[in-house]
This record gives sequence, C-alpha cells and structure tokens, in this order.
Amino acid sequence: MFGLIVSAVDHVACLRCRAAGRHRDRGLGDEESRAHGDHGAQTHLTRSPSRWLIAAMLERKDTKAWWKGSRGEWYVVAQLVLFVLVAFGPRTIARLPALSGFYAKAAMGFGIVLMAIGSGLVVTGIANLGRNLTPLPFPKEGGELVQTGAYSLVRHPVYCGVIALAVGWACTVRGPLTLAYAVLLFLLFDAKSRREERWLETKFPSYAKYRKRVRRLIPFVY
Repeated sequence: MFGLIVSAVDHVACLRCRAAGRHRDRGLGDEESRAHGDHGAQTHLTRSPSRWLIAAMLERKDTKAWWKGSRGEWYVVAQLVLFVLVAFGPRTIARLPALSGFYAKAAMGFGIVLMAIGSGLVVTGIANLGRNLTPLPFPKEGGELVQTGAYSLVRHPVYCGVIALAVGWACTVRGPLTLAYAVLLFLLFDAKSRREERWLETKFPSYAKYRKRVRRLIPFVY
C-alpha cells in the first residue's frame, strides 16, 4: 500500500529533475543553469522517501538537535512507526471471527475504492505543494501558502490521502488491528495538523480565512 506513496514522491522528484534538464537545454545563462543543475542533483540524491525524510530532519540552519523536536520531528518519527504497523504489523487477534462471503468481498471492494481515492489525493497534494513539500509540520523557509488544487478541497490532502490508504488497506486485508493502526494514524495526523496550523497562521495572516473556508482532514466533514 505505502509503495504507492513511495512511487508518488519518486515520480514528482523525477519530474522536477527532468524539468531542470529541460531548462539547461534551452540555453539559460550560466548562473541560472548552474542553479537549476544544483537543484536537480540535490533532488536526485534525495528523491528516495527515506533519504528525503532524513535529509529534511537533519537540514538545520541553527544548532538545535533534531531530537528536541522544535520543528515537529517527533510527529514524523511516530507516523513512520505507524506506517510500518499498517503495512507489516499483526492484522488480527486470535479467535476473532473473520469476514467471509459477501461481507469479505464488500470490504475488499470498499478498500480498493478508498485506496484509489487516497492515492489520488497524495499524488495531487504533493504536486500542488511543489517546492513547499516537507515531512515536517514546520513550514519551509521561503515557502508559500497553497490554497488551490487539492488544497481547495481539504487543508491537508496528503494526510487525508494517507489515512484513506491506511483504512482502505485495512479493509482489503480485513484486519481489525490494521484498522486500529489506521485510527491511530488519523489521531496523529489530527494532532500534527493542529500544530502545523499554529505555525502557518503565524507565518501567513491569510491562513485564518482559509481555515474557516476549508475542512482540515476530511472534505466537507472534518
């Protein structure tokens, strides 16, 4: 399931690398071409999600250690643990009745639909963020407030998409424990998004109006 998230991040990174190459081929000035080339190389080196997460947590301009969590690093650590549990953790409890027949097929069908929706939200949200993308809740320096695309539907479409993927996967494998991990992931993203939004309101005065207009994690609901 989370291979879809990995593929989405890698796909967006590859597109940026190709765009940087096209800019160089069009004969940009030496200084601008060099800037694009450096950006493309850096993106290529860090396009693996695990390297990207580690690089984002270690890339600091101050002397504070990442484990102090001043930019919300521990939220990222917790969500990685939950990702592993959802994908590979125990799925059910011994002697717990399992779904069968029509209910098993219905759960699988519902799960596949949820995973398709979640994948779309993750890919679209990442593409809409562009250079603002970061795994940390603390906004990137020089970042911009994105309110278009998937962000006009829900304030945190990537979180929403990952939650849909997790719930869909739990339904597909018919794992009650997997569903419990997905609920924990929802609670974590709720807490992480609340912390993130306090920073966003401080950085972007217009965020308060955006917050009133668009729901946090579930379109039109929550």
